[in-house]
Amino acid sequence: MIKIKLSDLIYSVDASSAGNMLYLNKKTGEIVSVTDDDDDHEKLAEDIENHPEDYIDLPDSSDFHEWSVMERFCFEMDDDSLRDEFLNAIHGRGAFRYFKDLLNRHGMWDEWSEFREKALREVLETWCEMSDVELIDDQSNP
Repeated sequence: MIKIKLSDLIYSVDASSAGNMLYLNKKTGEIVSVTDDDDDHEKLAEDIENHPEDYIDLPDSSDFHEWSVMERFCFEMDDDSLRDEFLNAIHGRGAFRYFKDLLNRHGMWDEWSEFREKALREVLETWCEMSDVELIDDQSNP
């Protein structure tokens, strides 16, 4: 069974952007990234294409629905007026920017960061179970 650190998974998924494909190399346990427009990764992309049995697709930003996580965060707020303010902010154009502005205004970055990381962790734990990958939790507090 392949083992991977939770911190490595979180970093890789967080750092990925649209157009990146993330893979776990089953032989080395290394997380690799391939982009459509990156000539440096052509050899890697070719290896993945020729040896798909050696790689597992990692979750990416499309598997982690950031807007849904923002909405769940809003619904868990106890303060009705604050909840309504946040829910209004995440609809329409600029939802992500307005949401971040409200986090700044209300000093709620820590709460959001913890909530978001927990949601991302759940996605990654599920992925590990489905992919027969052992997750090494290197982020637990002793």
